[in-house]
This record gives sequence, C-alpha cells and structure tokens, in this order.
Amino acid sequence: MGAEDVYCWYRSRSGSYTVKSGYNAMVETNAFPPHPISAYQSFNWNKYVWAVNTSPKLKLFLWKIGRGALPLGENFQARGLFAFKACPHCGEIESATHLFLECPFARQVWARAPVSSLPDLTNVADSLQALMLASSLVCLPPTGISSDIFSWICSNIWTARNNLLFENRHISASTVMTNAISRAREWLVAQEYCRPLHQVPPICQPPTHFPPEVTPCNSDAAWKNDSLTAGLGWVNHCDRAGQQIHGSSWCDSISSPLLAEAIALKMTLLAAQSSCIPNVWIRSDSQGLIRAINSKSYPMELFGVLMDIEFLSVSFDFICFSFIPRDQNSAADFLAKAVLRNASHAMY
Repeated sequence: MGAEDVYCWYRSRSGSYTVKSGYNAMVETNAFPPHPISAYQSFNWNKYVWAVNTSPKLKLFLWKIGRGALPLGENFQARGLFAFKACPHCGEIESATHLFLECPFARQVWARAPVSSLPDLTNVADSLQALMLASSLVCLPPTGISSDIFSWICSNIWTARNNLLFENRHISASTVMTNAISRAREWLVAQEYCRPLHQVPPICQPPTHFPPEVTPCNSDAAWKNDSLTAGLGWVNHCDRAGQQIHGSSWCDSISSPLLAEAIALKMTLLAAQSSCIPNVWIRSDSQGLIRAINSKSYPMELFGVLMDIEFLSVSFDFICFSFIPRDQNSAADFLAKAVLRNASHAMY
C-alpha cells in the first residue's frame, strides 16, 4: 500500500531483535558446538576445572575450553562466519582439540613438555576428555612445578595463536613451553608469599606433640668437590616392627653439598612413601636445608628439588622437618660416605 519495507524479527513479540531471542533461535537450530546437554551435566566440572591447582583466570579459561566458549574457527563457522574458520598455524578447521592438541604446532609444544608420561593426545575425542586426561599429567624435576601444567601450556598456545592471527608474529614451540613453565612457577611462588605468617612452621625445632606411631626418618649426604659427585643415605626407623628401612644411592653433576642434602632428603621421602608409612618425622643435620623447607624460602639452586619435596609431603598424614646434630645422624652419614667411596673407586 506504499508503506516502506522494514526488517522484522519474527522470533520476538515486538518484531525487534534481542540477544535473548537470538540465543533461543540458536538453541532451536542446534547452532552450538557438539556436546549434548547431558554431557555437560554429567561432567565433573569441580574436579577437572574449578578444583585444579592453577590461577583463577586459567580455571575460567579451562571452563571455556570445555564448554566450547572460545572464539575458535569451529564456533565462527557454526555462526556463518566462514572467513575465520581456519587454524592460523596449519589451515585446518580450528576446534579446541585441534588448536591445543592435534595441530602440528601444538604437537611440537607438547613434545617439549617436561611430564612423566604424556598420553596420546592426538586421539582425544573432545575437549571434555582432554580436561580429564590433563589431571594425570605430572611435571618432572627440576621444573619445580607441583601444580597443574595443562592450563599453563594451553594458555600459552592460545597466546601464540592470537599473536600469529592478529599481529602476524610467530612464537616458536620452545618459547611457548618455556613461557608456560616460567609463568606456572611464578604463580606458585606468589602463592607462597601470600600465605599468612602464622602458618610458617618453626625453623628447626620439632613440634611438641606428635601423633601416635610417628616414624623418624634420617637423611644425610656426602659430597666431593673435585668430581661433583654425591653419596646419599637414609634410615627410616620403624619402631613398631623393631627394624630399620635404610638405603643409599649416588649421583653426579651435583653443584653443592646443600643440593646433595636436599636430594638425599627427597630420597628419604620416596622410601617412606613406597613403604606406606603414614606419619613421618624427617630429620637432617643440614640446618640450612631444614630452614629453607620450613620457612618456604626456596633458593634458586634448590627450587626444583624442594618443590618436589613439597609435592611428596602431601601424601603423608603427618610430616614435619627438623634439624638434628651430626652425632645423632651417624647411620645415614655412614651409608652416604660408603656409597660415595665405592662410586669413586668404580670411576677410577
């Protein structure tokens, strides 16, 4: 009748477009990425996302990966934006599993990951399965990372992707992994500085009250300056059985006697853990080492080993670290010197 044509959004009563009506339209047309509602509901978000030992920002990042909420090529394509569907590294369709796990660039990054055993990430079905696999990744020393590493690696892969896409600036796979480890370590150190001072235990003195059936565990090390080798000895006193669990080992390329003492103490914890001892009292005649552990002030030289010790400590029901005089540590001292002497004879 001569009236001007106008656009009308028929999914709202007013005829005007709203975000809510647009969202409802996408739900009805199945325009969201692949997971059915039941998969999201049955997934343990608390265990694999919100309880992960990483920064709050990266927990939200993991949630976005699992929910398919990142602005990836697959999501753009589902919304009709085909110009942004390709991975900037290889040109394939960009999904979460592709970008973080399957892309040749991502594989180069993961090949440099300092983890004990890397699962086959190329056969991961979806991002939810990737989050579950991430919980099994454990960093190896001397990285000093006892918390989650998956979130830091994925975050830096995401940063590299954005730099390449928006600034045409390439970041190498080795740099991505180095940045991930460095930032994870910085965050862990920052958490230690945020702890209230009243939680810091005494420097060298043992607690006044022990739980029942505590096992004293002594460690000691012997070190040679000329060869940079060290002998390690440990003795776990199992009072209930009336016996001792002792052991010794040696290692090379040890830069200082303090580092040797730290490794010996770590071996003591591993021996107690393998013997299923629940309550341990760790004793060393290295006052500097005990002071560093109890004050949470980790020197750079010992950082990786002391972070491993902290990680192992949570596997015991009770644990404390204290200094003892050298004359009370003769058994562990004898084992350490004996294994170092035998190793030196074998070398010559």
